[in-house]
Amino acid sequence: MLALCLLLPVLALAQPVSVSDASDDLLSAFEPNTTAWSAGARDSYSVWGSSCNTTQLVKVSPRLSSSLRMRGTTSGGLATIPCNFQRWFGTTNHPNQIQGLFDRIVAGDKGNISFTCDDLDSECNGQYGVIPGYFSPSTPELTVVCPTFFLSKNPLDQLCTRGQTISSQGSESTDGSWFLHRLLHLPTATGGGLSDVVDTSHEAVELARGVNASQTVKSIHSIQYYALDVYAADLLLPGEGCLGDTSVEVSSSE
Repeated sequence: MLALCLLLPVLALAQPVSVSDASDDLLSAFEPNTTAWSAGARDSYSVWGSSCNTTQLVKVSPRLSSSLRMRGTTSGGLATIPCNFQRWFGTTNHPNQIQGLFDRIVAGDKGNISFTCDDLDSECNGQYGVIPGYFSPSTPELTVVCPTFFLSKNPLDQLCTRGQTISSQGSESTDGSWFLHRLLHLPTATGGGLSDVVDTSHEAVELARGVNASQTVKSIHSIQYYALDVYAADLLLPGEGCLGDTSVEVSSSE
């Protein structure tokens, strides 16, 4: 029954990066699927030309696809069984809002969402310090993946290892959750309306318990924590997870 109340992670159509024709401006990050939601929609993310070297390309594709493994596939059970949905979204929000959001991220039009390993705006080690990535000001739907990303983000499947918990690590410690954060910021991926309402797991839980619980479904970190929570409880440590103590405030650093 646990599966009825969790967003079950799946490997969502991700394939290794394939090299496209040399005349193409973009390098396909995923093999196209056959279920694009409407004519003219783009159903794969892309990496700019030759911006990423072979080693980086091999890492970007599975790490981006790991963010899609955090999406949900259940429907009816989410609406009837509270489980940990209430922990992050309270008792007044409808599970279908989150279900629809994840469905859109995976099956919706990918539009111009793309990635590059070129530090276009010199921000990888700039005014914000050394960071794993950023949105390019000149191209809002383009995420620059910095060298630090490949060194600082653990694989999603290592979320619960070495005594670590979700609460102690924050919502962006893994590769999958970091990429998910980027996608949640993009109106093309989500429909818009989401923002960084809270930061820590403690703040996210308190928001869900308070009078402003309606804001949780618009809170990017709340959505990330929920996805990590159910992923851990369903696949990594079934029935248990590794949430940890949400009373301890740990910042969700980049």
